[in-house]
Amino acid sequence: MSKSLTEVGEQKRRFEVLAGELGIANTHLYIYRKLTEAREAEFADELYKALDFWGYTIQAHVQAAVLRLCRVYDSNGETLGLQCLLQCLVRAARIGHLNSQVTQKRFAQQVKSDLNFCAGHSTDALVKKLRVLRCKFVAHRNHEFSMKQTKDSLAEYPLTIGELQSLIDDGFSVLERWARWSKVYDAYGEGVLFPRYASGKDDYLFVLKSLKSALQQPKRQESG
Repeated sequence: MSKSLTEVGEQKRRFEVLAGELGIANTHLYIYRKLTEAREAEFADELYKALDFWGYTIQAHVQAAVLRLCRVYDSNGETLGLQCLLQCLVRAARIGHLNSQVTQKRFAQQVKSDLNFCAGHSTDALVKKLRVLRCKFVAHRNHEFSMKQTKDSLAEYPLTIGELQSLIDDGFSVLERWARWSKVYDAYGEGVLFPRYASGKDDYLFVLKSLKSALQQPKRQESG
């Protein structure tokens, strides 16, 4: 019995790690969008006073999101990605750790579909684009790419913000589908939902409002 609990605990840990990676990626992408909007609208004057700092900061958020997604969709045999999770679930099914309600045929079909999406042989266009970006820029610096005078890696190997969001959403869908089907989250029934964002995702507003207030203070003193 203790061995079974250990195996369930390990499986749960895999879900939690991958959900955490996706949640962090989602939060970085959210902050990237919000800071970009702020730079173009309400806080344009404040951010303009430190263009390099805010430019690097905003770009770092989207790069961090890409990095986390590269981990989630990594198909290397020694890494914990969606492919690893599915393969572990297949092994668990062979020793009876899936709910009996799920037929073997349906289970096999869904595993095949999800592996076609996220495994090394992925047929999904966005997953393929992400892996090209990873191999040519994120994990390695491709020589041919480096010789080109391209300012933005995402412009050379385009993954739009919307496409990055799709990869995040699809990753959560895979996790939550299998969390419902497996006994790992049996106590939660059909309502397994992993946190999408960090709880303080809107903290950036405190920073920007504080910056605006600080810059307006000398004007108040002069007018006073």
